[in-house]
Amino acid sequence: MRNGVLELWARMRERLMQENGQDLVEYALAFTMIALATTASMNSLAMGINNEFIHVSSTIVTYV
Repeated sequence: MRNGVLELWARMRERLMQENGQDLVEYALAFTMIALATTASMNSLAMGINNEFIHVSSTIVTYV
C-alpha cells in the first residue's frame, strides 16, 4: 500500500513539474491583452478619423 501511495505521489509531482502546456497559456494571455488593448483604442481612433473627415468636409464647403 505504501509503495502505491509513493508511486502515485511521484507521478503527480512529475506531472506538476512538466512545462508542456504553459506555452499555450502564455500565448492565450498575450493574445487576450492585445485584443483588449486594440478594442480600447478603437474608440479614440474612430473619433480621430471622424474629426478629420469633419475638418476636410468643412474645408471643402468653405472653398466651394
